Amino acid sequence: MDILNAAQKRILGWSIAGISVLVLVAIIFILGYGFFTLLKELQDVFLPVGIAAIIAYIFHPVVVFFEKRGKLSRSNAIFLLMGLLLCFLIGAGFWILPKLYQESVRLSSELPDKVVVWKGAIERSIGAHPEVQKKLDELQILFQNEWPQWSQKSIAYLWKGVKGVGG
Repeated sequence: MDILNAAQKRILGWSIAGISVLVLVAIIFILGYGFFTLLKELQDVFLPVGIAAIIAYIFHPVVVFFEKRGKLSRSNAIFLLMGLLLCFLIGAGFWILPKLYQESVRLSSELPDKVVVWKGAIERSIGAHPEVQKKLDELQILFQNEWPQWSQKSIAYLWKGVKGVGG
């Protein structure tokens, strides 16, 4: 003798399945949240290890080439590769940093004028809304009065650091 009829059994089965799915989703959410929270806490460790793994993966064929063709031990091949990379980075720095300095100086001198042009374009496109007009005026004053001094100080500070490293 059954206590439940067929319709009640079907409803009970679907209810148990629905509750099971909800419990499973909740467990997955809790575990996922815990995993990502742990991952966020450990990102200071994982990021350098991940970058090192990518670098090792990329340069492994070069090390193998130096081992086989150059008849070097693995450690000597790695030291040679690191020396070549260091020379490349220093050379790229001496090539890029002066250009970066020149472009920064150019940006700092041209930006206040560009802000005036952008302000005019914004005013033409959206009209003379009082709040927007006020913010645009504040931005223009900021870039015309404070930007040149701030940018020159920043560029000089950075260039001093670059020259300190390079020479």
